[in-house]
Amino acid sequence: MKDRVVIFGTSIFSLVAYQTIVQDDLAEVIGFTLNEKYIQEPKLEGLNIYPFESLSDCVDMRECKILIALGYKNMNDNRKAVYDKCKEFGFNVFTLVSKRATLYTTEIGEGSIILPMAFVGPYVSIGKSVILWNNVSICHHNKVGDFAHIAGGTTIGGETNIGSNCFIGMNCTFKNGIEVGDRTFVGANSYMSQSTEGGLGFVGNPATNPRGAKSDLMIKFL
Repeated sequence: MKDRVVIFGTSIFSLVAYQTIVQDDLAEVIGFTLNEKYIQEPKLEGLNIYPFESLSDCVDMRECKILIALGYKNMNDNRKAVYDKCKEFGFNVFTLVSKRATLYTTEIGEGSIILPMAFVGPYVSIGKSVILWNNVSICHHNKVGDFAHIAGGTTIGGETNIGSNCFIGMNCTFKNGIEVGDRTFVGANSYMSQSTEGGLGFVGNPATNPRGAKSDLMIKFL
């Protein structure tokens, strides 16, 4: 029997997640949800948009799971806040792994979203509520921390660890054997060749930290 799922979010990314579920026949999506003050329309894709604050009054969440389809804003803090609230409410959180992704590991954290054509190699550990976009390649013996966001086309060499709440832009490359600290920002097309402290932003090839820029500031320019 397929899971019944409510999707948190109505953004473009939420629709990508919705279409992945539908195209891969992973679950039955029964609606969307959002904090009530942000709801502008009653329906999306013909399905009801429920107020998150009263979701249990609208849907029997004992028989459903919730998919948190939020992106990288505020260094993924928005997604973490919703995840924490879902756990507080006792909701079961849905993990979306496309049938068109290639996985050689079972260590996928609850609530993660792995889109088509992603590759996750052997001895890789993926944390909670991590987003892996299309054509991400995580080679082997890696760890990706909770609430990270890795954009399409990125390649991460073996034995490289990515911290929690990181943002990695499109088409980045990571040298093998490095450690990337929590809340690191890496701009698109960057080459990371050295380990980093957390909370900083990096851009370029090779990637550098311009003027000591903080990740929380750099994320605001996306």
